[in-house]
Amino acid sequence: MLRFASVFVGTLVAAFSLQGCGGNLPAGKSCTAVACSDSVRVDLQGLDAIEPVRIEGAFVVGGERREFWCDISEHQGSPDWTVGCDQKRVWINDIASAAPEELEVEVVVAAADGGDLVFRGKVRPTYHVEQDFNGPGCGTCAHGTATAIVAPEGAR
Repeated sequence: MLRFASVFVGTLVAAFSLQGCGGNLPAGKSCTAVACSDSVRVDLQGLDAIEPVRIEGAFVVGGERREFWCDISEHQGSPDWTVGCDQKRVWINDIASAAPEELEVEVVVAAADGGDLVFRGKVRPTYHVEQDFNGPGCGTCAHGTATAIVAPEGAR
C-alpha cells in the first residue's frame, strides 16, 4: 500500500508540474501546481469530554459574516469551500496573506448528549509563510493558527 501511495503521489506531482511557472522564470524552471488555501485554522479546545455531532458558526471579517457548518456523523459540511470545519477545528481560506491581527469567531459545538459548547469572541492568529511553496523560486503560501476554548453557554 505504501509503495502504491508513493507512486500515486509521485505521479500527481509530475502531472501537476508546470514548466516556466507562468513564463516569468528562466528556461527549464519547473514548479508544481499545488493550491495554496491561504487559510487561518482555529483549533477548538475543551472538546475532550464530548462527542461532537455538529459544529456551526461564522467568521466575521471586515463586517462580512462567513458562515460554516459540519455535520460530523453525516460527513457533510458547508458548500462554501472558503470556510469549513471538522471535529476539532474551524478554518477560513483566502485570508492568511492579509494577516489580520484578530478574527471574530462564533462556534457552537453540538454534542451527542444534547449539550452545546460555545465560543464567541476574537482570536489572534500566529502566521507562518512557507517559502518556495511550489518548488524553488515558485511562490509562497501563508498559514495562520489560533486557538478557541469552547465551554457551556454562560460558563465563561
